[in-house]
Amino acid sequence: MLYTKLLDEYKIDYEEYIKEREVDFFGMKAKYLKYIQTKGVESVTFKPMKVTTNTGHTYIIRYTFDAHFKYKFMALIARCYRKPEGIYVLICPSSIIKVGKCAAYIPHYFDRYRERILKRKHGNKLDVILTYFENEVKYGIGTMIQNDKYPDSHIFVANKLVILGSLLKDSNIFEMRTLISVDMLKEMQKHTCSQLVTHMKDSITKELGENSTNTLLRFLSELPDYEV
Repeated sequence: MLYTKLLDEYKIDYEEYIKEREVDFFGMKAKYLKYIQTKGVESVTFKPMKVTTNTGHTYIIRYTFDAHFKYKFMALIARCYRKPEGIYVLICPSSIIKVGKCAAYIPHYFDRYRERILKRKHGNKLDVILTYFENEVKYGIGTMIQNDKYPDSHIFVANKLVILGSLLKDSNIFEMRTLISVDMLKEMQKHTCSQLVTHMKDSITKELGENSTNTLLRFLSELPDYEV
């Protein structure tokens, strides 16, 4: 499987190139800390970087700071793999925070992002991917749905869009296949998104209280009312 191959290559890249550079956020840690102190922000997502390892592999590295995170900083490390049909992207584990399941994105996904969210007919593929990781994929929640086109599908609620994908068989990888904007949602999808958000809000509030500063709860509170 392509993604298994990429993860195997990533393990080598991590040990031989990424690991030592991750300590100071690829030379950006001092700059990030100065920005946080100067601006007095509680949370910020920094602009992603494109990094090429000594093996010639391309990665997108992005750091998010949140004062309420256990580790304060969350690293996103994404491997880009170019094939004739486009660029595949795989989110890889980091030593700063481990991911439970990896997320993979097929080329079609970023074409839909360019068309439906950026509203552009054309664009450099890697630039579109960098824009995506700069503006989206900060937090998200998901649930399984029934879908004739994509059996055993999951729907994921993100910032300004809704993602459709599925957990690949015999793997720990969610493959994200396409996305739709909020205004494209069908009635059943609207209901599913609304129910999912409400359930997550209620669960977090019950566990942590009404005045919780939980990062996910703040994210949920900023999402649109899908059934309006």
